[in-house]
Amino acid sequence: TTTLVGTDTTQTLSNKTFASNSYSTTQTLTVANDFVFISASAAWTLTLPSPAAGKSLYISRTDATAFIISVSGHINGTAATTNTTWFPASTANRRLLLISNGTTWYPMIAGAVS
Repeated sequence: TTTLVGTDTTQTLSNKTFASNSYSTTQTLTVANDFVFISASAAWTLTLPSPAAGKSLYISRTDATAFIISVSGHINGTAATTNTTWFPASTANRRLLLISNGTTWYPMIAGAVS
């Protein structure tokens, strides 16, 4: 895996390789991303890759700083959507699971996990 910003690792489970990436600044994901861990020292935007049928993304915020991390992409059937409520300021342990049908990304799980 190529390091863009942060730390990237890969894990293999039942002959499937999963990429784990950590980012703390504006980033555009690719379909190679599987698990994404995010944090912020300033407000920034995480851009989703183009929807790909059967693809899922698991995104987890690991800090509770006073900065919003926005998520941008083709979400719930609307192109160029930017969501600022999934990872608001001062909220750690927020998780988001997105699944694509090839046309759009659908949020399946969003919110705080304790």
